[in-house]
Amino acid sequence: MLLSLTAATSNLIAIELGNSRLEPGIPGSQSSWATNTVAAWASQNSVAANLIESERSATLVSIDREDRSQCSQAAMVQSITRDLECHERRRSAAQALTIVRQISGLQQQAALLEEATKTLEQLLRFADKATELDIKDGNRFELDKKRLQVVDQQAVVSGAISKLQIALSQLIDKSYDETSRATIDPPAVALEVSGSLSDQLTVAKANRCDLKAIDSLCRQLSTDTLPIARQWMSALQPGLGFAIASRKVLLASWHGSDHAASELCKRREQCNQLRSDRQRQIESEVHLAFIDYQTTTKQAEVAAEQLKLTTQSVQQVLQAIELDKAKPGSDLLAKLEQLEAQGRLIERQTAVDVAIVKLKEVSGTISVE
Repeated sequence: MLLSLTAATSNLIAIELGNSRLEPGIPGSQSSWATNTVAAWASQNSVAANLIESERSATLVSIDREDRSQCSQAAMVQSITRDLECHERRRSAAQALTIVRQISGLQQQAALLEEATKTLEQLLRFADKATELDIKDGNRFELDKKRLQVVDQQAVVSGAISKLQIALSQLIDKSYDETSRATIDPPAVALEVSGSLSDQLTVAKANRCDLKAIDSLCRQLSTDTLPIARQWMSALQPGLGFAIASRKVLLASWHGSDHAASELCKRREQCNQLRSDRQRQIESEVHLAFIDYQTTTKQAEVAAEQLKLTTQSVQQVLQAIELDKAKPGSDLLAKLEQLEAQGRLIERQTAVDVAIVKLKEVSGTISVE
């Protein structure tokens, strides 16, 4: 959302809603949370991960430890569920990190809107004075329109912050009231990306837990583990395993182990194909996330240059006022332009942070400690 004045008011202000880096000291907060702690809470309270963890525990309770086949199947379940649990916990942590940055960005935009409101009020007083003096440059109507647009944006920002705080409270299992009052401090080390796209792809293939789960399935496939392997293949790729499971069991029991060995060979082929498909999916996810990171980084650099130029313009206006070469209120108009540039930079900076979080998620390097 963007506000901009007409040419009659020299493009007074354009404040964009966006996101930015975390800033401590949110007014009215009663507690202080570290960003990494919030991510860890989200990881610990991941519903999907906790259900998978409970499934792993239930498997150990129900097996006959004297039965080799059941023990082999239980070992497969342990390996696969451990990796899938890891994948879900990292996903929840990434969601929390993204929301935290979105909340912080909106809070900073709210501060900019408040400052813009005060500046517009000063300009409105100048306009009133111009009207009293019968000066046509007052332009009260345009300023009033912009003031109402800023008020409208403040309402939008406030609602967006509340919605995000509700989502975050659900992720970390805290009350909305506690979440909305908390100050979330930035991480001690800023988010950054190191290495090329090729490096990111290599890291992803080594760290993605969902890929590790498929590796565990393929590695532990045997005639003993076929019954449970069918179920996991069906879970990982609908259409596999379940449809012919009971029929295959009957064939194996009627005709001996040759049919089981034949099915095992086919299942290994399917598993290898499943692994290849997941690797290609991961490559695509990493590539897209890396492009987003590069794009947002470039945009942030441009926004920083724009703010630098706007700041220089403000200094020139202030010098002109000192020399009586600029009209009263020119500094306020310049300040509004500076607020526009600040808002744009805030948006771009946060887009970079969000892109980095996504890249770390798809490369399997999100920290959940």
